[in-house]
Amino acid sequence: MKILVLGGNRFIGLELLALLLLEQADVTVISLDPPPKQILGRVRFIQLDRHASQELSQALGGECFDVTIDNIAREPRDIESLVAILKHRCGRYVLTSSVDIYPQTFAKQWRPEHALLDPSELAGAPASESYRRGKRGCEKFLKGSGLEFSIIRPAIVTGPRDPGSAKPLSWGRGRNDCARSLHLPARVLDGEPILLPADDRRVFQLAFVKDVARALMTAALHPGALGQAFNVAGDELWSHERLIRSLSKLAGTSTDVVRVADSELIDAGLGGYSPPYRVSLQFSLCSTMELKALGWTPTSADVWLDQLLETVRSTGFRPYYELRGKEVALALRVLGVRNRLFPTLQPLPVERSSLQSVQVVRGETLVHPKHFREFRGRKLSSIGIGTHRGAADFATDEMYSTALTRAVEGGINVIDTAINYRGMRSERVVGRVVNEFVEKGASRESVFVVTKGGFIPGDAEDGRSRSAWIAEELVGRGIVDGEEAVHLHSIRESWIRDSFRRSLENLRLTKVDAYLLHNPERALVRMGGRFWNELVRTFSFLEDQVSSGNLEVYGMALWATIGASASSATILPLGKVVECAKAATGGASHNFGILEMPFNIANQSALRRRNQISYGKYLAPLEFAAENQMFVLASASVARAGSLTEQQNRQLPKLGNISSRTALALQFSRSAPNVGTALVGMRQEKHVVEALKVARHSPL
Repeated sequence: MKILVLGGNRFIGLELLALLLLEQADVTVISLDPPPKQILGRVRFIQLDRHASQELSQALGGECFDVTIDNIAREPRDIESLVAILKHRCGRYVLTSSVDIYPQTFAKQWRPEHALLDPSELAGAPASESYRRGKRGCEKFLKGSGLEFSIIRPAIVTGPRDPGSAKPLSWGRGRNDCARSLHLPARVLDGEPILLPADDRRVFQLAFVKDVARALMTAALHPGALGQAFNVAGDELWSHERLIRSLSKLAGTSTDVVRVADSELIDAGLGGYSPPYRVSLQFSLCSTMELKALGWTPTSADVWLDQLLETVRSTGFRPYYELRGKEVALALRVLGVRNRLFPTLQPLPVERSSLQSVQVVRGETLVHPKHFREFRGRKLSSIGIGTHRGAADFATDEMYSTALTRAVEGGINVIDTAINYRGMRSERVVGRVVNEFVEKGASRESVFVVTKGGFIPGDAEDGRSRSAWIAEELVGRGIVDGEEAVHLHSIRESWIRDSFRRSLENLRLTKVDAYLLHNPERALVRMGGRFWNELVRTFSFLEDQVSSGNLEVYGMALWATIGASASSATILPLGKVVECAKAATGGASHNFGILEMPFNIANQSALRRRNQISYGKYLAPLEFAAENQMFVLASASVARAGSLTEQQNRQLPKLGNISSRTALALQFSRSAPNVGTALVGMRQEKHVVEALKVARHSPL
């Protein structure tokens, strides 16, 4: 039997190849990387990108296959390009899909016929939806192609060769963010307590990798599988705590599970620590009765759990173990254990460790509980790090990378950037640091990323001059007009749409936490009455991004308006802005909920200048924000603290033994009524250290 396998060089693919070789099948493998040596000599390997049509056509010639097993198709074009080459010479087409295609917002045991194959459009799809839409689209294409097909939909796949364990096991290549299968077994075996966030409510199923491979074989060879789709999962419903208890029982250890609040995690330098299968209230529950009817049965959980434990024992591979010292220290502190000598943990080296030590450090600096403010169910730090200043070069990138890493690991979790900061380089370094922080074990929700659109930048990493880049990328494509290009600013929907897309790409994030229109007063002065209609259109786009999961909240970063008189041309009436947000949603509740404005000891206009009208009374901008339940980011929060007047110096607060005027000015700003987060531009690590000293104290 001739079988074509797409993706057979790691994890599920390797288990599948082993089964096919036991069946003495004639196997051809197409992938970018080769299988391991012990398999490579027994299969025909074609090292090609599946979309390299000409090369693939030449390699396959006029061959016919009895079965094609596609383990890596992520969107319809992946299948279309292969079928275009093979025509109807691919035999039965077996697709590895996913239980992600089912709704995940409420608990139900999904049967194959419950599958949602729409929405499946990828064009314009939010990044958070692209995977499931792609799989839906693959299934839709197969069902309408006229090909013989079978589909399997695995739950979360687990097994000892999870790609993150690639290095010690010498199987394939992988990233540590895939090493979730060994995350809890490694911690169970060391006998120390294990942390779980207090809000961990995830219920999930796991599919043992060998069971997935056997399901693929059933889908490929069983007559009753033709034209059918099957779910693949074990019989157990898991929570993280149940998984820990089951592993502990098999390992013969007694493991304390310690529930901790987000604030405790942040205080311990573990801001956003997340267990391996995340904590979001999602359900991926599915029925496997159709597959069992064909003779397939799942492996007992005790068998594969024991294999995971044995893998840790034999290889020493411990994912994210550089965080383990802090985890244990916090767990023992929460349990009330005092004066215990902690053993120094000695993990094997991990491929990507960015922490200097895994020892438990006694007397570690902790931030004050009042350092955090509630906003939309999240805890945001009262001090945020800005990324505006500095040259658009690699050296400054590295400075920001170090400063940002120190900030998020120390308890500063609000990061402010913009597409125009350093020609897009600031967004890119922010994205790199946030993704690395998440890869260490933090949750994405532990960091609040704010970016802005309005100013029109060039791309510092593009070889063209800024003017040429704008002319070719924006004006030539009708995204901005000539006047906007001259003023280098626009809040029109066409530019904000393009700017938002570029920001997501620069940040490499699936979601922006807050998106602000940058200094919209500039557009108001230039556009006059046209401004308001355009603002409604732009807000409508941003509301769509919230609905799609690409954005949590939007607002404005103001400047000239804050100090302007109520009759000034630069005053932006915020009451009218809120009405535009309501108009964008047809009068429904809206997501315009955050403002950035300058405030510092030398410029207190945001608190003292009543230039905004609300229900017939004049309010200062900070008062307006409070009345409308908006979160405020204070920009320029330390001003030029070194050049304060004598009177301003007398206003500086006392703060323990801290004497730095910059630190005292920061304490003043973060303590002002209705200020949520005081932003400070910090590209030097020493400035972050100084800010963290302020964070140890309560605001005034």
